[in-house]
Amino acid sequence: MRITNLKIENFKRFTDLSINQIPESAKLVLLIGSNGSGKSSVFDAFDWLKKDLYSIEKGADGKDYYQKEVGAEPVVKISFSDGNTIKKD
Repeated sequence: MRITNLKIENFKRFTDLSINQIPESAKLVLLIGSNGSGKSSVFDAFDWLKKDLYSIEKGADGKDYYQKEVGAEPVVKISFSDGNTIKKD
């Protein structure tokens, strides 16, 4: 099972990020960008998917570590080559 699509909304530095059509035959996928461009945020999205939302502590500003803005709930959706999808919002 391989990831074919990734969608991230209102998550850390991303308002709306889509990575589509990752070839199933790809043996290596690289994320390349300058410092501060959000490479680590993509991997943080995977980590966020496996954590329970209610265990994340809110900061003084009322938002959690992963949330881009107060009131804008983060969404992460991953599609796999076998047709399954994982979505957390």
